[in-house]
Amino acid sequence: MTPQTIDEAARALFAARANRVRIRNVPDDCQASSIDDAYQIQDRLIDLIGQQVYGWKIGATSQKARDFVGIKDASLRARLLADNCYEHPADLSDHFFFMRAVECEFAFTLGVDLPPGEAPYDQETVVASVDSMHPAIEISDSRYLDWTSVGGPALVADNCNDGAFVRGAKVEQWRNTDLNSHAVTLFVNDEHVASGSGGEVITGPLGVLVWLANELAVRGMGLHAGQVVTTGSCTGVVVAQPGDRIRADFGKFGKVELCF
Repeated sequence: MTPQTIDEAARALFAARANRVRIRNVPDDCQASSIDDAYQIQDRLIDLIGQQVYGWKIGATSQKARDFVGIKDASLRARLLADNCYEHPADLSDHFFFMRAVECEFAFTLGVDLPPGEAPYDQETVVASVDSMHPAIEISDSRYLDWTSVGGPALVADNCNDGAFVRGAKVEQWRNTDLNSHAVTLFVNDEHVASGSGGEVITGPLGVLVWLANELAVRGMGLHAGQVVTTGSCTGVVVAQPGDRIRADFGKFGKVELCF
């Protein structure tokens, strides 16, 4: 792609956000044909949005999700934008959504930088860089009329269906727990609707955190102290409705609650 087509694609996605309208796709002549192209559009879109980057979200962390978006063997990354991030308990009744796709996730707040010059990183180093773990809920949204049909590159270009993020209370004593086997339960209006564990994430929550540190390093970027990384759904995707009350129960790690 040329700088001009990258900019044109990003501006089409930015206009959809600014005007709160959905689009079929960006113009045909500036659609990303590869994930690398899509990340360039995503980068430009983030520049146009102009918000502080709160952290990162990791998507396509299950085989089902990868098959669905046509991605074979890698997760996807996108920015968490500060204006869309909340602390538990959160009232999102005034937050605009086209859809409310709820995902229960383990999130991590970095305590030190992981600069690109010190990569590749192993799990021991990455875990040591974490200040705290948090139970969390990510809400996916989309500016596409039919996000299920546009394909992986288009989703990456639009910042991987970012909608909102709610971070639960800080958990300090988590390192001796196997997150892959730790149960998570999702309730909507006090009705049990989904269950899972950290094992729903390919390589587990810590494994994809390591992946992100090295993925960003390859591209000359890094993770920074204070940034939050959310690591993929433990409970699949549950679509909520306006007025719904959501509770994610992480057992000994606490709960995350929000209302739409």
